[in-house]
Amino acid sequence: MVKLTEIFVDFSTMPKSVYPLYPNLVNASSATLSGTGFAVVLRYILHCHGLSFERDYNFKSVGSTRLRLAELSSGKIAGAMVNPRYVEDNGAANLRLLALGKDYADPYPARLGLTTRAWAEQHRSLLVRFIRAMIKTIDWMLAARNEAELVDFMQSKLGRSPEQARREYRRLFEPSAGLTRRGGFNPESLKTVLEMRRQLALIGAPLPPVEKYFDDSFYREAMAAIRNSD
Repeated sequence: MVKLTEIFVDFSTMPKSVYPLYPNLVNASSATLSGTGFAVVLRYILHCHGLSFERDYNFKSVGSTRLRLAELSSGKIAGAMVNPRYVEDNGAANLRLLALGKDYADPYPARLGLTTRAWAEQHRSLLVRFIRAMIKTIDWMLAARNEAELVDFMQSKLGRSPEQARREYRRLFEPSAGLTRRGGFNPESLKTVLEMRRQLALIGAPLPPVEKYFDDSFYREAMAAIRNSD
């Protein structure tokens, strides 16, 4: 799983203690992608600290992390969920970390490929081959013998500095932030999403079974093809 984006706030006019920053978001605007799962995570984090959507704060649809960081740094919004790498790379010294998503939503589904059941069934062979290729790629990336080549790739193809490339390589192995072994999906992460939505009154009880949202038969077929080819 990839690490959840983190909430940062512009603290240039705020107290420097972390926890008391939550009240400063009252009647403020926070930026995220309003239709994404991260919007639910952000709402849940604020809910855990007694803040209610539309009563105490509102969302402003901004766009990607780069755009959110620019709006945040310019003071146009009070807080945002952003990828920590961009904060590190841009040296946004006036920002304070308010919360880590993984402290509130863990495990959480990320780095997912999503489609409809109808499309998956109509393109089963193609999808299985794609999953098989992804598994083999992850195997290669996590193999220690490929470290130098992967770090070089991050620098030459992704434009990372040597230090950024090494830092991102190390993140691949973090227990709650890195790649999952063989690309396996943890159904417990769906339970996290459903429970957050229940507590935000976005869905009712009883919660639907996680099997409603995923079908692991494609993954199992891809794994069988790999075993047969090894």
